[in-house]
Amino acid sequence: MGRSGELDPGWEVAELIGAEHVATLPAAEPWLVDRFAEHGADRPVAAARIVAVLGGRGGAGASILAGGLAVTAARTRLRTLLVDADPLGGGLDLVLGWEQLDGLRWPSLTDADGRVDAPALVRALPRRGDLVVLSWDRGDLLALPAPAMAATLDAARRGRDFVAVDLPRQLDDAAVIALQAADRAYLVVPAELRAIAAASRVAATAALHCADLSVIVRGPAPGRLRADEVARALGLPLAGTLRPEPAIVRGLERGEAPAATGRGPLAALCQRIVAELTGAPTAGAA
Repeated sequence: MGRSGELDPGWEVAELIGAEHVATLPAAEPWLVDRFAEHGADRPVAAARIVAVLGGRGGAGASILAGGLAVTAARTRLRTLLVDADPLGGGLDLVLGWEQLDGLRWPSLTDADGRVDAPALVRALPRRGDLVVLSWDRGDLLALPAPAMAATLDAARRGRDFVAVDLPRQLDDAAVIALQAADRAYLVVPAELRAIAAASRVAATAALHCADLSVIVRGPAPGRLRADEVARALGLPLAGTLRPEPAIVRGLERGEAPAATGRGPLAALCQRIVAELTGAPTAGAA
């Protein structure tokens, strides 16, 4: 480390001692602050908990559940990252009502590889309070490279407390990386016969990459299928159920994030899941 204006910035000494970086002050002050923030004594030892969510069929409600989990974790004062891993999903920033917020989206980060600086990543993304989101924009369709997902989740493990990842039903390499990194995965399945048939294929593929996979059954049930029957047909543990909530659908059209009020079946399920995974007491209705 040296002072700008000095003739010898220390490169020769750095080579002799095998130093990885030479920081010249004051220009390198932001970089140095990030190093202290990342490795400081008050940094939590435990890594972030990662949850993956995917739908058993199109329109199952996986994105709403992922958004609800992220909102709930942030209400609990957990430093939270919501990751949109579905290039065809329309953008999770829309689920939160954040499409107007400035910040980087995936197209700006697809070249990421190796170790990503966690504080810098958080600063670059759209955020409100303890919640940040990494989403797609509405531009040209791009493939999400697996190294970019791996680098992002590695940074999230180090710099966040809770990570929710919304996955596509057809798993690409990046989605497989996310599933393998997840502590737990949830398959959202409507209580319908065709949805079960479609979900069985998704479940068979997802189970290859995540040992802790369970099902969340969403109503209504036109054929009176019970949640335990759906879970049994898929050969998966039943993690919970969701009743229809028309208010959530109306709220999404107005830019209101799911589970933001802390009330209703979705909020209650998200509170239970976050508490189970993190041990943190969840915040109920305001």
